[in-house]
Amino acid sequence: MDQPVLRFSAVPPVWTNRFFAAPGDNVDSWILRGSVVETFGPLADIDFGGGIFVAVGGDSVYRSADNGATWSSGTIPGVSFLADVAYGNGRFVAVDGAGDNVAVSTDGASWSVVPVGLPSPDRLGKVGFGGGLFLLTTSAGDVFTSADGASWLQRTRFADIGGLDTSVSRVAYGGGAFLIVTGSPTQIFFSFDSGGSWVAVDPAGGGGGFSLEDAGYWNGAFIGAGGDFVFPAYGHVYRSGDL
Repeated sequence: MDQPVLRFSAVPPVWTNRFFAAPGDNVDSWILRGSVVETFGPLADIDFGGGIFVAVGGDSVYRSADNGATWSSGTIPGVSFLADVAYGNGRFVAVDGAGDNVAVSTDGASWSVVPVGLPSPDRLGKVGFGGGLFLLTTSAGDVFTSADGASWLQRTRFADIGGLDTSVSRVAYGGGAFLIVTGSPTQIFFSFDSGGSWVAVDPAGGGGGFSLEDAGYWNGAFIGAGGDFVFPAYGHVYRSGDL
């Protein structure tokens, strides 16, 4: 009897992360601005503030002061899996999704690492900024807020997700509210009091089979990207109604 032949696809030894820009408000036209090469995989997140773009991934951080044309790189000791970054109050805050630390920088070049103080085995998730506060999530569903990224106050848990096969995919802010998006299945949680209380919303109206991968606030509404799990539904864009 013939033996089965096994074939494996090799993981690329390096990854090219490309940065694209839309001139002005014309989001129908995009141009390649720059790129960086990494060995650990795709970059996790990017944000802009104070005239600087900062992108993060692994223990690395990339900084651009010329609208993404050129990038300088560095590493942050004390972190291993930078999963998200947000800008506010004159500083960047990046979170280590493999542990308890956040990294804080006012210029994207020099960073200080601060522990939040999570109980083991909880890990940090995503971070967003709005209303004068950074808000970050944890793998258990807890929420912390900070004005400076150094001192963190625990707020009300948005959901008990510890041990579940789900995680936070985005923290966004707009219209006076923080929004938390979770995946598998997608759920949305709103807070109008900086994490003091939360309202849960099921955007699919029935739970599973739906994925919202990212969300942000623009022109009076939250905009989300995702779709259902049936190919090729990914690539859909959704707009919220009134909050």
